Amino acid sequence: MKKIGVELGTAAQGHFDGVGIITVSIPGNDNEVFLLYPAYYSSTDKYPTISTGALRSSTKFSKVIHHANNHLQLISPDNHYNLPCTVIDGIDFICLKIHNIHNTYPSVKPTESQPKPPPKPKSKSTSRTPFKHQYKFASLQPISITNKQLPGTTLFSALLHQYYGHRSLSILQVMVDKGYITGPGLPCKLAPLPGRCPICDAARMTKVPRVKIKDHTVLPIGTRFHIDWAFWNVVSIRGFTATLIVVESTTRYIWTFNSRSKSAPIDICLYFFNQMKSQGYPCIRVRCDEDGGLVNNTEFCKIIYKDLGMAIESTGGYESSINGTAETPIRTLKRTVRSELIGGGQPDEFHCFAGGHGTAVYNNVIHRITGKIPAIEMNGYCIPLAKMFPFGAKVRVLAADLKSRRSLTARTSIDQRHPTDFDANTASAVHIPQSSFTGIFLGWSSHHNVMLIYVPASNGKTHRIRRVHHAYVDPYALSASEEDTLSPNEIMLRQLHGQTFDKDAMINWQKQLPPSTFDSIENPFDPAICETFEITLPPRGFSLGIQVDTDQDYLLPILAKILRDRDLYDQIPQRHHYYKSWIIQIEDELPITAQGCIDALHYLQREGEPRQILITLCPVDEPVRYYHQFFRHYFDSCTHLKHHHMVALPYEPTAHNSIFKCLDSELRTEWKEALNHQYNKNDDVRLLAMPTPIENLPEGKKVLPAVMSTRIKKKGDNIYQFIARMCANGSKQQQGIHYEFSYSPTAGMAPIRITLCTAAAFDWIVAVIDVVNCFQSTMIPPEERLIISMPPFYRKWFQEKYPEVQWEHSPSNKYVLEVINGLQGDKGIGRRWYLLLKKLLEDFGFVCCISEPSLFIYDHDGQQMILNTSTDDFLYAFNDQSLFDRLCAKMRTMFDITTKEGEKFQYLNLDIIQTEHGISYDQTDHIRRKIINKYFPPDKISESKLKAVHTPFRTDSDYEKDLAEQLPASEDELKILEQRYGDSYGAILGEIMHVEVCSRFELSYSIRRLAQFTHGPTEAAFAGLYRVLRFLATHPHRPVMYPRRKFQGYDELRVDFDAPKFKSTQIPRVPCTIADSDHARDTLRRKSHHCVVSLLNGVIVHNRVQQQRSIALHSTHSEILGSLAATKETGYLQDIYTHIGHPPSNIFPFPIFLDSKPCIDALESNAVTTRVKHISVPIKYIHEKIAAERIKLHWIDTNLNLADSGTKPNPSPILTRHYDFLIGVRFYPPPGSKHHELLQLDTFITSPYVKSKTKTDSKAEGDPICSESPRD
Repeated sequence: MKKIGVELGTAAQGHFDGVGIITVSIPGNDNEVFLLYPAYYSSTDKYPTISTGALRSSTKFSKVIHHANNHLQLISPDNHYNLPCTVIDGIDFICLKIHNIHNTYPSVKPTESQPKPPPKPKSKSTSRTPFKHQYKFASLQPISITNKQLPGTTLFSALLHQYYGHRSLSILQVMVDKGYITGPGLPCKLAPLPGRCPICDAARMTKVPRVKIKDHTVLPIGTRFHIDWAFWNVVSIRGFTATLIVVESTTRYIWTFNSRSKSAPIDICLYFFNQMKSQGYPCIRVRCDEDGGLVNNTEFCKIIYKDLGMAIESTGGYESSINGTAETPIRTLKRTVRSELIGGGQPDEFHCFAGGHGTAVYNNVIHRITGKIPAIEMNGYCIPLAKMFPFGAKVRVLAADLKSRRSLTARTSIDQRHPTDFDANTASAVHIPQSSFTGIFLGWSSHHNVMLIYVPASNGKTHRIRRVHHAYVDPYALSASEEDTLSPNEIMLRQLHGQTFDKDAMINWQKQLPPSTFDSIENPFDPAICETFEITLPPRGFSLGIQVDTDQDYLLPILAKILRDRDLYDQIPQRHHYYKSWIIQIEDELPITAQGCIDALHYLQREGEPRQILITLCPVDEPVRYYHQFFRHYFDSCTHLKHHHMVALPYEPTAHNSIFKCLDSELRTEWKEALNHQYNKNDDVRLLAMPTPIENLPEGKKVLPAVMSTRIKKKGDNIYQFIARMCANGSKQQQGIHYEFSYSPTAGMAPIRITLCTAAAFDWIVAVIDVVNCFQSTMIPPEERLIISMPPFYRKWFQEKYPEVQWEHSPSNKYVLEVINGLQGDKGIGRRWYLLLKKLLEDFGFVCCISEPSLFIYDHDGQQMILNTSTDDFLYAFNDQSLFDRLCAKMRTMFDITTKEGEKFQYLNLDIIQTEHGISYDQTDHIRRKIINKYFPPDKISESKLKAVHTPFRTDSDYEKDLAEQLPASEDELKILEQRYGDSYGAILGEIMHVEVCSRFELSYSIRRLAQFTHGPTEAAFAGLYRVLRFLATHPHRPVMYPRRKFQGYDELRVDFDAPKFKSTQIPRVPCTIADSDHARDTLRRKSHHCVVSLLNGVIVHNRVQQQRSIALHSTHSEILGSLAATKETGYLQDIYTHIGHPPSNIFPFPIFLDSKPCIDALESNAVTTRVKHISVPIKYIHEKIAAERIKLHWIDTNLNLADSGTKPNPSPILTRHYDFLIGVRFYPPPGSKHHELLQLDTFITSPYVKSKTKTDSKAEGDPICSESPRD
């Protein structure tokens, strides 16, 4: 037999093992025997499957009528038969007498309840012995709403009525006639229901009289939105108590966002409208009810006006429910939710799901005003009928694992038959042995192919929400057992099946409807527990003495602390202090955030005199907060809010150097969307003037080529953002003509580490500010503006964005763009931006550091702040939150900014964590994404079994010999090496060098040695770089930890030998430096290396490894040159420490530790001997610093010298001991702490990429990954 596929009555594809002919007769009438074709056979099922079409075409019956879930009528000119149906999980089984079945035995093992099949014949003949009079069932395909015999029946009308949220049949008839509802047997005339729907009556689904509504369908889509905000009297199962409804005015498309917020949901509004703008929608106006809680909120109006640039329109007070184009969405939503809850038989706490399902149904039903379906107008498609299901229907999840889903052994997995035997004598009874449903259908996720189902608690497991794709929805509840409770929807459909839907039965049934008290409320706060106090505000200009934070979960200001020496401390009872109460009202203001609360209090202060005001507080309630479900609902609600320039891929896409190469790739659509997204961003800041013919330019005006810089940014697991940033190619600009200076300082790693260490020691707060479009915020005089060429697809974008704008014709069809503000690529814009930023900071009170122009310090009235600038990213450390808030407010007056605060955030590509244990930073995520995933993808690791290395540089002398003797690779050899190791030598070196400078100091010596081969790479140099990559892959996570302790005392630096021998020394916690030098280890060039390491509070803050410029004649010569470098680095650090405010006693004289006593003697003798006469200038320089008490030299044993591993390739134990001390491993937070969890210290040192070696591991000869040669 051959496997075949057929289409079942469920509109699903089925799979069978074969098809054939069977001889059957009606039970009790063996005289009439007829052939039945086709009959489908499955090896895992005892019963052949037939269709009504087969009964009609291959037999003498003129009519075959299948009454689903009831009986089968066979009508011929001579006889009329009624065969009862046995219903099992939605499939009808009928009893026929089957003759001559040719050995179709099931492959499953019979159970006790199943009769054993007769023995197989022992004949060796290929012919099979027939078995007569074997009674078996024949199954009919299960009925579904897409069955072509269903349309036009009362049952079909009831199903549509339930599937589409209890919409009227007149609306559904229009959708059928216009082709919005399609399927077998459609279009057709819908049969009327037998009477009024009791569910609609119970939910009060009646129309509300309203005045004539203005038509806004002539407006472009996305121009005007109507929003409303409601609080509910029932807390949902996911903790939601309110809903924001957004209606697009033109299409009438609705979004609903549930929330726990007790005030205006400004966070949702910001997210929603920013996403709509990013998709190109203009978002000009927003309309609210005048008597609602949104338009009367100052912070909400400020957000709409200032952050979103939209205008607020009011629908008028008192009668807003009848004069707005939003069409009373709150009232409509309430009725829809009630009908879903009552019909689905679910409690009121499921209102968050019922609202989401009702919203989806509303968007997929024809609108009575526009006559169109909102989903089609907005998205271009609607949910098909086959994917519509009633809320609360029972669901069975099919084939949990992918292998089972794809096997589809017996028919399709949508076919719910079980290989269970049934007695022919009980064929007329509908018997369901046990409940087989998984959960309850609650709606859809962000796509209609993904269902939301509720799985009740069972077997010790709590209830949960699942998102499934492969499932069977049973609207008749045929999979339920006798113990399961049927919902009103299911009872109605079962009554219609039996044709017993008379008036009396409906009245009696209506009395049994479960009640629903779901309704909206005016105030989310219980007046019985709220308290209002009269407080006295000090005169304007005086501090309030009150600290307020924002409850991010409920979007309310929460009273944190009141200073004891202020009058407010006694005026507000202490039961409301220390995060115990929300501030819900200040006079007539309803604050949302802490900043809004402080602004309201400052606004109410008077000049020169105190003022009494009223403030209302409400005790904080602490219910269970389902953070995960909150975000999942947030994403489920974002239908049509999609970043088209973001894509989910199983691999990280490649950003080519040229935008034209990107547009020629398979991801062309995503790159075009990235271009449109960038053009929309430029349009928001009014960056470019309209296109101008190139002939209109003044003579001699240069046109710079427009460059679209491409980049891929990871936004989540397998989610990537395509970025095409517009720049100008400023290579043709000349200094003195097009610009004066191009230098723009950015923060180095030493000031950043000093800032983090200082913040940890003084228990300060660290935060980040990012300026959006910083260069575009820099105004350029008209005579200095750039002219750029038109980038790809800009003309098409402009014509779609501004179709009414007429262009001036260009004879050459060439157009250019004038850049009104700054633009990346302009050689002078970086300097302009820095000067603008510097002036703003100095006006605020900051002082710039002379030695480090990117470092600014604020110190006034006990408020202190350290600021590191890196173009548009700023790292702050401060001791007063109000200072940071004032600076943010100041910067927002000039730029659009975003802030990053809290326990964990990212600055540049550093992951920073701050808790009570200290402040840590690492680049683990960057290393994994940019290095490990690129050079060691999972498939390569699993095949080659990556071998761990514990030093980044080989320690054997053979490798030094290879580096010195190998010749540079030829052109052909270089191509082979680049293909073998994954990239060019310079590209690999650059990626490693970045992480070495920022966080991985143990790579410094390796990088300095291997960087010498950039101009002519050799095979040994490539192998050395690859070893560094493997070291990072097997040791990816080595965070730097700064402890929260004062700069007082000493740390013991100790090394143990054979017990009881050891050596130790004391390292001060104040700033200090350790230096070391080697002597001519590089056998090729004979030049030495020196390493300078600076510590603060016992942890590294600065690291510098360099090759000395001249060849040292002896080791003392090399050590003196290293001491000179340490002295220079110390002077730079002393300037930073002094500017920050460290006490002079901590930094003068600056301790420098050296392990060479001859070097120390030569430098402290204040004389130049003949042995070191050739380096008298460096020695005299150091003499002057020692005499001025700016530095002081100390001796340290070589075994304790932490800079030793920066001058030579030490073995793993020494290297690990040195750098574990430098990065503060001894200060790592304890297991179980929040910092330990955030830092993921379970992966420290032990890499998940390390593969254990076994005797059976295969070794590929010459493979640089798995070879065990010492040359590896």
